[in-house]
Amino acid sequence: HKKNFAKLHSNYFKDSIEREEFNRRYKIPDFKSYLDTYSPNGRKVMKVYIGIDAGSTTSKFVLIDKDGKLLDKFYKNNEGDPLQVIKGGLLQIYNSYLEKNILLKVITI
Repeated sequence: HKKNFAKLHSNYFKDSIEREEFNRRYKIPDFKSYLDTYSPNGRKVMKVYIGIDAGSTTSKFVLIDKDGKLLDKFYKNNEGDPLQVIKGGLLQIYNSYLEKNILLKVITI
């Protein structure tokens, strides 16, 4: 798969050095969910914003705190039913936070 990708996109760069420089400059940073680093110490209420993008083939959303920090994300194929995929993803995230004794409160602008 990597080989096919490189061949397909070889016309975008003049050489492999330029491609490597591009990859280094625009590398997507590794992401850790807020829950990966959270240590529970009693009940916590978190106010969050949710951004949702339900496209024709995939749905994704993010949880962002009031300071704009990315807390969590979700991405999945729509499987022909984007509303159910988003609903399932929201419940999955909500329940994973509840397991750590965190109640999510969605705020709006």
